[in-house]
Order: sequence, then structure tokens, then C-alpha cells
Amino acid sequence: MRRVGDIWMMSITPEAGTVKNSEARDVVLHDQLVELGFPEFVASCAPGHLFLTPAPDGSIRGPWRIAKNQVTEFVRPVVTDPNVAPNHGWRHRFKTVGMEVGMIPRILDAIQGHKPRTTGDTYGDVTPRILAQEIGKHPRYEVE
Repeated sequence: MRRVGDIWMMSITPEAGTVKNSEARDVVLHDQLVELGFPEFVASCAPGHLFLTPAPDGSIRGPWRIAKNQVTEFVRPVVTDPNVAPNHGWRHRFKTVGMEVGMIPRILDAIQGHKPRTTGDTYGDVTPRILAQEIGKHPRYEVE
């Protein structure tokens, strides 16, 4: 986690687990996550994984599955379609809401790790400022 000016960013890497296209990418934190204290939470944690403890042999496969299953159990009452994997469903939800609020398609793809559709989509840099502008269009979620 790092700051670029007043923008909080984090890197999503293949070392952390499954990542789209097995490629690292930088994402900007939504202001709501910053306001809720996510950067402070990360800073208070020991180096390594944030939401699981590796097995005594250092492997994460088992602990990762446990954490994944806990999130699935938490989300299943909301994602009731048995044909939709709840955790993968977040990616679909993000894309749908992003289109509804007018996020630039190229930036939606960059955030989610999707490949550019055209050569023209590779021109220019997807800067932290444009990422922050677009992620800021995404609504806040009220969770009880």
C-alpha cells in the first residue's frame, strides 16, 4: 500500500493468490475504504497476508480456501442464484455498477485486469489520477 500524492494505491500481485491473467496491477482505493481506515489497518498488520494465516509449512492453499468459503457463506444469502459463484460475482457486480455510473470502459478493464480491446486502448497511461477519478464514480456501500 502506498500513497501517490493524495491517492491511496495498492498492488495486486500473483504472489497473493489467483490474479486475472497472472499479472500484477495497481488499483486505487475508493474513498470509502480510506475513510473506514483500511490504510491504517494495513499499516498495523505484520508483513504478509492480511486476511489469512499461512499453514505451519508456509502454504496458503488450505487457509485461503477457508477464508474463501467464509466469504461465500457470508454472501450467499444475497447472491441467491446457485449458478453464480458469489466471490466471482463481485467482479460482475463491479463491471455492471461501473457501466451504470459511466466509468470509462478502458479504466474498468484496467482495474479488473482485462486486456485492452484495441491497439488504441494501449495508447496513453492509465494514471493514478484517472483511476481515482473513475473509482470515485462507484457508489458507497452501506453495510450494517
